[in-house]
Amino acid sequence: ARLHLWYGEPMTVPEKAGSEELERCRLEMEGRLNNLYAQAWGEFGKESHDA
Repeated sequence: ARLHLWYGEPMTVPEKAGSEELERCRLEMEGRLNNLYAQAWGEFGKESHDA
């Protein structure tokens, strides 16, 4: 069996982040995960798991 792993740079969320900062971090993490998803499927010539 083969296993392919993709991971990005660590991300730090400030300990005392307020709601606006948390939302900014959430959006940044969502973008990072979407990019990793696209990179991973792109390695197999696909755009997504449904393609």
